[in-house]
Amino acid sequence: RLVVADGANLSNSRTILARLEDLSEGGFAKYGDDAADCQDASGYVAAAALAPTVALADSDGAQLVIACLKDTVGNIGFASDTITLDRVAPSGDVVIDGGAAFSGDRSLVAAFQNVSADAATVKTLLRKSSDAALSCSGGTYNAIAASVALNIDAAAVAGTFVVDVCFEDAAGNRSALPASDSILFDATAPTTTIALN
Repeated sequence: RLVVADGANLSNSRTILARLEDLSEGGFAKYGDDAADCQDASGYVAAAALAPTVALADSDGAQLVIACLKDTVGNIGFASDTITLDRVAPSGDVVIDGGAAFSGDRSLVAAFQNVSADAATVKTLLRKSSDAALSCSGGTYNAIAASVALNIDAAAVAGTFVVDVCFEDAAGNRSALPASDSILFDATAPTTTIALN
C-alpha cells in the first residue's frame, strides 16, 4: 500500500513524503498521474529505490497519488492514497470591548469576528501601540473560541493598547500578518480645582 504524508489528510506543501508498505515482493515502482500511466514501461525503478517524496498537482483540493507497481515477470498493479492540498491561510478580525474607543478598565475582552471556517487555532498578544506587532510564525497557538479575556498590566499608564491576533488552520497555514484592533486606556479620574471668593 501507498502512504503519503505519514497518513495525514491535509498538507500545505506540494511536496509530500510517500512510502510503499507491505510489498508482497521486490519488483519495480514509479509514481503516475493515473492508472493508465502504469502501462508505460518507462520510469520504473527498483521499488526500494522509489523517491521518498512526490509532488502534488499545483491546485488546492483533494488529490489522488498513485504508485505503479510491476513485478519481475511484468505483472502491473498500482497502490494509491489521497490527500488534500490546502495553501490558503485562514482569516478573521478582532474587536476590543465591542468596538469601544476608550476604556478605564484594565480588563478587556477581545472578540474574534468574520473568522473563516477553516481557522482552528489562534495566537493573541496585548501590547502597547509602540511595541512590535505579533509575529504569526512560530509560537504557541491555542484552540479558537469566540473571544479571549486580556488584562492591561497594573503598572501600565494611560495610552493606546493594541490586540494582535493570528489564525492557523488544520493544514498549518497561518495568517501572514496579524489582525489588530486598538483602544485608548485611561484609568485616571479627571480632577478640577474650585476657587471660592
